[in-house]
Amino acid sequence: MYTEKGTVEYFILQELQKLGWTYVNPRSMGKRRGGDFEEPLVVEDLKDAVRRINDVELTDADLDFILITLRTIPANVEGIGRFLDILRNGLVVPLQVEGEERVIRLIDFENPERNEFIVTNQYRVDGLRSTRYPDIVLLVNGIPLVVIECKSPTREEADWSDAYKDIKIYEEEIPQLFKYVQFSIATDGIKTKYFPNAFNEEGKDFLSVWKDPYPLKKEKFKKDILKITIYGLLSRVNLLDILENFIFMRKERGKDVKIMARYMQFRAANKIFQRVIKRLRGKGEARFGLIWHWQGSGKTYTMAFTAWKLHRCLEAENPSIFVMVDRKELEEQIEKDFSFIRVPMERIGSIRELIKVLEWGGEGKRGIFLVTIEKFSPKEFRKLKSERIRIKRKNVIVLADEVHRTHYGKFSTLMRSVFAEAFIFGFTGTPLSKRERNTFQRFCPPKELYLDRYSMLDALEDGFTTPLCYEAKLPQYHLSEKQLREFTRFEEEEIERLSKEERRELRRRIRVIRAFLKKRKRVEAIAESIAEHFKEVVEPTGLKAMVVTVDREACVLYKSALDQFLPSDYSEIVMTIGSKERVKAIREYLSILRERYGIKDLKAIHRKIVEDFKRMDKPKILIVTEMLLTGFDAPVLWTMYLDKPLKEHRILQAIARTNRPFSNKKFGLIVDYIGVLRDLEEAFKMF
Repeated sequence: MYTEKGTVEYFILQELQKLGWTYVNPRSMGKRRGGDFEEPLVVEDLKDAVRRINDVELTDADLDFILITLRTIPANVEGIGRFLDILRNGLVVPLQVEGEERVIRLIDFENPERNEFIVTNQYRVDGLRSTRYPDIVLLVNGIPLVVIECKSPTREEADWSDAYKDIKIYEEEIPQLFKYVQFSIATDGIKTKYFPNAFNEEGKDFLSVWKDPYPLKKEKFKKDILKITIYGLLSRVNLLDILENFIFMRKERGKDVKIMARYMQFRAANKIFQRVIKRLRGKGEARFGLIWHWQGSGKTYTMAFTAWKLHRCLEAENPSIFVMVDRKELEEQIEKDFSFIRVPMERIGSIRELIKVLEWGGEGKRGIFLVTIEKFSPKEFRKLKSERIRIKRKNVIVLADEVHRTHYGKFSTLMRSVFAEAFIFGFTGTPLSKRERNTFQRFCPPKELYLDRYSMLDALEDGFTTPLCYEAKLPQYHLSEKQLREFTRFEEEEIERLSKEERRELRRRIRVIRAFLKKRKRVEAIAESIAEHFKEVVEPTGLKAMVVTVDREACVLYKSALDQFLPSDYSEIVMTIGSKERVKAIREYLSILRERYGIKDLKAIHRKIVEDFKRMDKPKILIVTEMLLTGFDAPVLWTMYLDKPLKEHRILQAIARTNRPFSNKKFGLIVDYIGVLRDLEEAFKMF
């Protein structure tokens, strides 16, 4: 794998030079730095670059202002965020000659060739207590932005994890370097991991593997992860793209956290971006695309990275970007997940508001918007607007989530009619290929199966999801295969193709099945089994569980039954309850819930329950029927007790709630009380 010198360090230096990086040896680099090894910046290189890439006259005093500003940035998490903002957006400098403030760039992201790309090794940095020599440092315009630490693959006593530990020592002993460094790479030549630097404790960094050399083809690299990392992360164009569009600071539990895109997010976002820009330039016609990414791959972050890059792109001419979901409860999660890009997202609360946005200025409002697809209701549109609304601008982009569910009927038809020239990209982990609901037909241009794919096996291999284990209990209470078929046929809306008489008969049989599933003896037996399993298997791990029931009334029945075998504060229900609820047991439960939490707003209660489930000791078990079966991300959830017939994409979406990695979770566990094994096997074959 390596050259005659046989070292990982030498191999990396050689490959980077092939990518256009200029190598400067340690002695020459010391001279360029003027012997000042406490200063991580190569000062003269930075001054020359700033003068070169900014079309304005800069005096020595102006340059000193820039240097002083950079040097006084604290070497902590807040400082990292401050420098990242300056790196991406430039620094406001009061110019001496012009007598006014101007934004001065440190890097020219629009014209990569105007920047200076230097790679060096054994980069000396003097700290307060010691001197350290990171193996490889990549500098753009004199700014150290990437650190690579290497170990030999032939030394058994040291591997990539030791390289990672060395970087953590550097963060502690020469912190002034790491307010500039955006990410680091630890490698032994066989295994290679990268992570964004943010002064985390050792072991708390998000270590990951970069597995795609996009836009190059993976096949030519023959699974050489080190080489793929070099070409995928460190090619000059890709590195600038990552610095500008794929590294952010976000708030988590009140703390600043640094996040960086995964390879599939970077690839998918750029494929969308390229399709948009190509058509806007008049060089392409395709305006649809399917992003087929499995659960846990971070689809919402992919959408956020995409929206940021398009919003920032000058060629897109201040586009309108509509982030589209199909359920109100997903809106809050989308808003939260988009918050790190720090671009205002306007949430469209009503059909009247939507029409106002669409008619704004005669061509539609610009910006980023969050809307549910149900607001494109033809009936309501006709009530509020007699004439047809049609946006003819091409720089309108729709990023639609979970498109396998609701992008086939009248709402979707109206939406596509309104956005006549828009780009429409669908995101899903489980596309359908049925006669009446075909996700591929709706979102893929001719001869294209998908724009980007990240499969279930990819997610498992990368460790972004865990394997799933299945266990069946109490088979005497399972539904028969015929009953399961009838119920899921009803649930999957295939009922629409039946005659009135067939529908009436099917509904009658479904009522019988529901009645069987909610029999007191059955519910209590299953609740006792769940409680026993939870106490013996789940609770000792500190992990949590979810019970999935057939309907909302069953949720209340299971809550009551579980309270007989477990403390009442172990479990909580999360379900919708209408203002005119007809089921007495549900009305009574709502009253108890409001009294217990001292809150009248059911949504606020649900937020409290979900946050406590994720962060606190209790509740330990959530009871649901529809809510939280999609889009719910709680790594602490390990076990799903399933007592609801589900099939195809719906069963995969549901059980995927348990597959998020967590510290002591090796797999997600599905405990089946209804008999869905065959449906589960068929679903895995499909996707």
